[in-house]
Amino acid sequence: MVGRHLLAAIQQVLGEAATPPLLAAWDEAYWLLAGALIAAEARLSERTGVSSGALRSLRVMEVRHESETTTSYYLQTLAGQSPGPFKPGQYLTVAIEPAGSGTRQLRQYSLSDSPNRPWWRITVKREAACGDVPAGQVSNWLNAHLQQGDLLQAGAAAFGDFVPDLQGRHPIVLLSAGVGITPMVSVLNSLLETNPRRPVVFAHAARNGRHHALRADLAAARQVHPSLREVVFYESPLEQDRLGIDYHQVGRMNLAQVLKEPDHDAEFFLCGPIGFMQHQWQSLIARGVSPTRIHREVFGPDLLDHLI
Repeated sequence: MVGRHLLAAIQQVLGEAATPPLLAAWDEAYWLLAGALIAAEARLSERTGVSSGALRSLRVMEVRHESETTTSYYLQTLAGQSPGPFKPGQYLTVAIEPAGSGTRQLRQYSLSDSPNRPWWRITVKREAACGDVPAGQVSNWLNAHLQQGDLLQAGAAAFGDFVPDLQGRHPIVLLSAGVGITPMVSVLNSLLETNPRRPVVFAHAARNGRHHALRADLAAARQVHPSLREVVFYESPLEQDRLGIDYHQVGRMNLAQVLKEPDHDAEFFLCGPIGFMQHQWQSLIARGVSPTRIHREVFGPDLLDHLI
């Protein structure tokens, strides 16, 4: 069905230019790509032991408001245990069916805590409407309806390749903005438990204190991690935001205020809005960092936008 509508759209847009040989080439390319993706999905299911699209019920053990726009949901099995192993940086699929919609909505949210805790935690930003962009259907539903004790349909396993090597020796630099902080905190909390002496640079950008999620995790890490260097940027700090405590720099993230010379041999991980990651990618390349050391968490077609 997808292939048929894709070819019809190509023909409609190109008009007379959509010759039979051209459409045949697109048809062949589509099925080659579809076959590769289906095979990749099969390998993923084989590796995890979970069939594609498998869901299970998880119970919400706690709901914690992290900021003005973000909320954390702590999830356990119905037996009150951790849902299972995962790797820091991976994500969980969540499924909801809003009343009266008749359709199931799926979304992916990064797990935001260490795999060694007796829960899985997702931290969800409530996406408000902005101009022609409608409000996030799933994030707003979760914020309005999901409460402690409720059951949530979620994936039977965690997935994703945005997974740092926690046992590496090189410094690790975690650069995030907005809700992109979620996988970074999962990595940070895991490093505290498995490799606490590894040098870590944790740089985060937020609008101000009202929009800065997971601050309690950073405060806890600051107390016990001997090799953590934290730099927080507030674009528009509020009067109650404390310089040197809540944040360290005013304005947008500037790597000149984050990195030191030895950091160029680090592994870099980026997560946040597309514009943020584009800028940080370009800044790292300009500073001589090899692209092989830069990793980004991106969903959809924006995965290749830094190559354009």
